[in-house]
Amino acid sequence: MPMEQATKTTKMVVFDLDTAILQERFIDVCAKQLNFYQALTLLRQIDKDSVSLTNRTASFLTGKKSKDLLNIAGSIPLVANLEMAVEQLRNRSYLVGIISDSYQLIAEYVSKKIKLDFCLANELHLQGDYITGEVSFPSCFQHTAESSCGHRVCKTNALRWLSNRYNVPFENCIVVGDPDADACMINHVGLSIPFDHSNEPLTSVAKNQFAERMIKVLLNCA
Repeated sequence: MPMEQATKTTKMVVFDLDTAILQERFIDVCAKQLNFYQALTLLRQIDKDSVSLTNRTASFLTGKKSKDLLNIAGSIPLVANLEMAVEQLRNRSYLVGIISDSYQLIAEYVSKKIKLDFCLANELHLQGDYITGEVSFPSCFQHTAESSCGHRVCKTNALRWLSNRYNVPFENCIVVGDPDADACMINHVGLSIPFDHSNEPLTSVAKNQFAERMIKVLLNCA
């Protein structure tokens, strides 16, 4: 929705990309297919700083082609009933989009696929079609004088940027995401839908059943 069409009564739904839109975490699938999953698992155990971890994780992608990453993203199924939910939310005049600590390249691919209004994520550096292994945090993710928390980089700052851009107060925002990773953002909005089954030993059928319940909760609350 163009900025001039937003009003004080506009509402917004923000999805995390991993597990709330894609059934699996993109970087995990990527690591398995590109043979660095063991190294990624070890890195997560020794580096608990989110900024450092993001930078070091991107280094595993050095020399990979962007089109290969897009092909991997395309191989990950969407959460059950997601496209139907997005259509219904848009019919109810909601802005719908993504705030993710994954990559803008992937977020844009998914956003276009399911016709979202916006997507914000980290920027992978490219040299031609190749990943350099470097990543940048968008300015809207970074701490400012208006920030509600002390994190150097936070999705809540991106949410505030969207809130200002579209004139949507936090109380009119719904966040669908990981209750742990998205805790800061969740604590500032009017409603949150916890949505992370990625670490549960669930079958594909069980994951779909979980997703269907969460989508139903979302639509009943919106």
